[in-house]
Amino acid sequence: MILSRPLYDLLVRGAAPLVLALTAIVGAATAESPRLPVPDAATLPNAERVLPFVEEHCLDCHSEGYAEAGVMLDHFGEVGQILSDRNAWQRVLKQVRAGAMPPDGSSAVAKEDRAAFVEQLGALLEYVDPTKPVDPGRVTARRLNKHEYDNTIRDLFGLELRLSHAFPDDDAGYGFDNNGDVLSLSPLHLEQYLGAAEELTAALFKVAGSKHTERILFDHLLTDGDTDGVDGARLMRPGATAVTTIEVPAPGRYRVACEAWRHDAQEGDRHAAVRIDCGEQSVGVFVPEATSPDRGRKDRVGGELTLAAGEHTIRIEYAIPEPRDGEELSAADLKPIAIGTTIARRIGDAPPESWPTAGRALLFDRPADGEAPEAAVRRVTEAVLSRCWRRAASPEEVDAYAGFALDRLADGAPFEDAASSLVQAVLVSPQFLFRVDLLPPEPQQAEHAVVADSALASRLSYFLWCSAPDDELLGLANEAKLSADATLTEQIARLLADPRSERFIESFFGQWLGLRKLEGLPIDTTVFRRVSSQLKEDMQTETLMLAESIAREDQSLLQLITADYTFINRSLARLYGIDGVRGNAFRRVELEGLPRRGMLTHASVLTLTSYPNRTSPPRRGAWVLENLLGDEPPAPPADVPELAETQANSPDLPLREQLALHLTDATCASCHEVMDPIGFGLENYNAIGQWRDKDKGAPIDAAGDLPSGESFGNALELIEILRQRDQAFAECVTRKMLTFALGRGLEHYDRIAVDDIVRSIKEDDYRFSQLVREVVLSRPFRLHRVDPAGADQPPQDSKEPS
Repeated sequence: MILSRPLYDLLVRGAAPLVLALTAIVGAATAESPRLPVPDAATLPNAERVLPFVEEHCLDCHSEGYAEAGVMLDHFGEVGQILSDRNAWQRVLKQVRAGAMPPDGSSAVAKEDRAAFVEQLGALLEYVDPTKPVDPGRVTARRLNKHEYDNTIRDLFGLELRLSHAFPDDDAGYGFDNNGDVLSLSPLHLEQYLGAAEELTAALFKVAGSKHTERILFDHLLTDGDTDGVDGARLMRPGATAVTTIEVPAPGRYRVACEAWRHDAQEGDRHAAVRIDCGEQSVGVFVPEATSPDRGRKDRVGGELTLAAGEHTIRIEYAIPEPRDGEELSAADLKPIAIGTTIARRIGDAPPESWPTAGRALLFDRPADGEAPEAAVRRVTEAVLSRCWRRAASPEEVDAYAGFALDRLADGAPFEDAASSLVQAVLVSPQFLFRVDLLPPEPQQAEHAVVADSALASRLSYFLWCSAPDDELLGLANEAKLSADATLTEQIARLLADPRSERFIESFFGQWLGLRKLEGLPIDTTVFRRVSSQLKEDMQTETLMLAESIAREDQSLLQLITADYTFINRSLARLYGIDGVRGNAFRRVELEGLPRRGMLTHASVLTLTSYPNRTSPPRRGAWVLENLLGDEPPAPPADVPELAETQANSPDLPLREQLALHLTDATCASCHEVMDPIGFGLENYNAIGQWRDKDKGAPIDAAGDLPSGESFGNALELIEILRQRDQAFAECVTRKMLTFALGRGLEHYDRIAVDDIVRSIKEDDYRFSQLVREVVLSRPFRLHRVDPAGADQPPQDSKEPS
């Protein structure tokens, strides 16, 4: 794909300041950390046993001239010098804490000496100089990932196109795919961005007057309640519902309807009506008149409504009629209604006000009678630039892009073509593709500065909507009102209440818990025959619905561990052995009297932490340590034999006894004595989450003793122990969410923000909304580190931040 010379010149001229800023930012992020001055020893935590431990147990292998694995520890002569290379010492800490270092064959380490070293080095590495302002962290330049790109296009222009399907896959950093350090930009990205921009503008101008019909066959409806399949339809009785999701490609007037008829109708039979809803809108209540699907004697009942682009849920419900005078009516008196194909047909264009601002300007803003085209071009340019760049555009920027469109008009191009070229240029500009926190307009002498309101709007919307800020957020930012605490708190509540926050819930929980990996997870179907791609999707849905219920109902985050309810459909109910759940629609089910609580007993987590054909207590234990308690164990040593070798020698032994044989190595035991007991507590659940009492014919022993001294006899007792570690869990969730919100990994100086957040949410019983609010109000989210004086800065906001 070749850029025209005017477009090339425009992009190079407009991108130059931002490229300079990106270069400075990336250089600062990747440059080797300088040796820092040694802090005043009086301010350091007690670390008197750290260097003597290193000298006695580490320097034989990790000193100049013989630096095993490239690690040299002999040039740290003072405790304070350790802080100049925290990353290296974090690796030392992890290895010593796990017992992997010092290795076998070296001098023995007393247990109390190891514990003192781990405690003192850990405190030292978390040290923050109290004589200096707390560092809020570096600015991270972030390319929009695929998920954010599609959401942004949809919210700006009103079309559901999923243009990113052709883009290269995004990498993940620190567990999330919005990490700026790994979101690289390749030549293939640039080519695909150009193609996507052209596809978008072509689709926009085709949508006017276009028709679209989506049909959902009866057997694709998600049903709940008393339903059966009959005569090419879904038979619904009192209390039954059928649900489906449609994907609307563009705003418009749609007719939503379904085929319906009275099944086995006899003279005098009472039939109820059909209630149809689409999202939050009511389509209506309809009484089918037809009595058979044959010979055209079936009704298509429904109504018209305006829909925006995106997914919409259609709900069809058996509506019980009001009794007639003197009539006693019971469900047994009502006859079933048959539901056939459901349709959503685009029958007309949506009014201009139904379109987002950028899409509306492009489609409907034209020169008025007698008006010069320059005025209309500038209106379109201002609307598109401010929304796509997520800030007010300067007059010079508007002139440059408007001039590009006017040149196209001067060459004889129609207005629509000139406007399309303008939008394409904007969508391949760095200001659209990258999110960069703009620095204040005046040089700053301080080490830290407030994030500009426009950048704060983007931070907030991409955190909670995974998309661009809407007109309300941009308006507050342009007026320099967003950064006020009260305003920001109001906007947090508004964004969380908006349906678009479902993207945040799916993205954050789906990546933190690893749920996105389920789709491609291999399962041995010769062992577990009932597993299908649909069942794996249902597993993921259960956990996401629990997370969403906690978020929407603003419950305690501890409910993720202890919830005595879940969401299942017929397939998961069969997997769990729960009776009374019919249909493939999800419903809330209470777990009283059942051996399940919270997400740890969900099939999703239990499957993710197993092998394709069997459970893995070490994997399950490690998952709990890393994802719930924030204590990631180190990778196993390279020379440790696989468990398969032990299994081959003792194939009839239960897994617990095989692992006991496998752990005679002291290096292995130091980690496994922490991981394995947790995993054994979940052994009653097989590799896809089904309950079982025996393994290889022997009763399962799910009891365990933790190194901290607690004991448990089964999974529910283990879950209660984890609930009591609320502080560790809260810190882990806070670190995960702050990482997701900032788009960068956390550093030692972020510990103060984490501690402040945990302290605050603990006072409010760890409520979900309080965590989100405290993350947004934290120093790392609202401030940024200022580069040294004289560094090149990107274009600035037109308003001073409040």
